[in-house]
Amino acid sequence: MDYICQHCNADLDEGDVFTHFLLITKDTKKALENASSYGWSETNKLHFTRSVIVQCKNGTQYRICPDCKEKNPFSK
Repeated sequence: MDYICQHCNADLDEGDVFTHFLLITKDTKKALENASSYGWSETNKLHFTRSVIVQCKNGTQYRICPDCKEKNPFSK
Protein backbone atom coordinates (compact mmCIF):
# COMPACT_ATOMS: atom_id res chain seq x y z
CA MET A 1 0.00 0.00 0.00
CA ASP A 2 1.16 3.51 -0.79
CA TYR A 3 0.99 5.71 2.32
CA ILE A 4 1.24 9.02 0.45
CA CYS A 5 -1.81 11.31 0.31
CA GLN A 6 -3.03 11.44 -3.27
CA HIS A 7 -4.16 15.06 -2.76
CA CYS A 8 -1.20 16.78 -1.08
CA ASN A 9 1.58 14.15 -1.21
CA ALA A 10 1.92 14.10 2.59
CA ASP A 11 3.64 11.01 4.02
CA LEU A 12 0.97 9.34 6.18
CA ASP A 13 3.07 6.30 7.14
CA GLU A 14 3.53 5.88 10.89
CA GLY A 15 5.59 2.72 10.52
CA ASP A 16 5.25 -1.03 10.68
CA VAL A 17 2.86 -2.25 13.39
CA PHE A 18 5.17 -5.05 14.61
CA THR A 19 8.19 -2.72 14.78
CA HIS A 20 6.13 -0.20 16.76
CA PHE A 21 5.27 -2.78 19.42
CA LEU A 22 8.78 -4.27 19.43
CA LEU A 23 10.24 -0.85 20.27
CA ILE A 24 7.75 -0.47 23.13
CA THR A 25 7.87 -3.98 24.62
CA LYS A 26 11.46 -5.01 23.75
CA ASP A 27 9.99 -8.53 23.55
CA THR A 28 9.48 -10.27 20.21
CA LYS A 29 6.73 -12.59 21.47
CA LYS A 30 4.70 -9.76 23.03
CA ALA A 31 5.25 -7.53 20.01
CA LEU A 32 4.03 -10.29 17.67
CA GLU A 33 0.99 -10.91 19.89
CA ASN A 34 0.10 -7.20 19.92
CA ALA A 35 0.72 -6.73 16.20
CA SER A 36 -1.36 -9.80 15.38
CA SER A 37 -4.33 -8.27 17.20
CA TYR A 38 -4.17 -5.43 14.62
CA GLY A 39 -4.17 -7.91 11.73
CA TRP A 40 -0.40 -7.83 11.15
CA SER A 41 1.28 -11.02 9.93
CA GLU A 42 4.45 -12.03 8.10
CA THR A 43 2.45 -12.02 4.85
CA ASN A 44 0.37 -8.91 5.67
CA LYS A 45 2.78 -6.39 7.17
CA LEU A 46 0.44 -3.56 8.09
CA HIS A 47 1.49 -0.04 8.97
CA PHE A 48 -0.07 2.54 11.23
CA THR A 49 -1.12 5.68 9.36
CA ARG A 50 -1.73 9.31 10.28
CA SER A 51 -5.04 9.30 8.39
CA VAL A 52 -8.14 9.96 10.48
CA ILE A 53 -11.14 7.63 10.23
CA VAL A 54 -14.49 9.41 10.32
CA GLN A 55 -17.56 7.34 11.18
CA CYS A 56 -20.83 9.07 10.26
CA LYS A 57 -24.15 8.37 11.94
CA ASN A 58 -25.49 6.90 8.69
CA GLY A 59 -22.80 4.22 8.86
CA THR A 60 -20.63 5.48 6.01
CA GLN A 61 -17.00 5.52 7.06
CA TYR A 62 -14.17 7.38 5.34
CA ARG A 63 -10.62 8.60 5.98
CA ILE A 64 -9.24 12.11 5.79
CA CYS A 65 -5.71 13.40 5.49
CA PRO A 66 -4.73 15.31 8.66
CA ASP A 67 -2.69 17.78 6.58
CA CYS A 68 -4.98 18.79 3.72
CA LYS A 69 -8.30 17.53 5.21
CA GLU A 70 -9.28 15.86 1.90
CA LYS A 71 -11.35 12.67 1.97
CA ASN A 72 -9.89 9.33 0.88
CA PRO A 73 -6.17 10.21 0.88
CA PHE A 74 -5.09 6.75 -0.31
CA SER A 75 -5.41 5.76 -3.92
CA LYS A 76 -6.79 2.27 -4.47
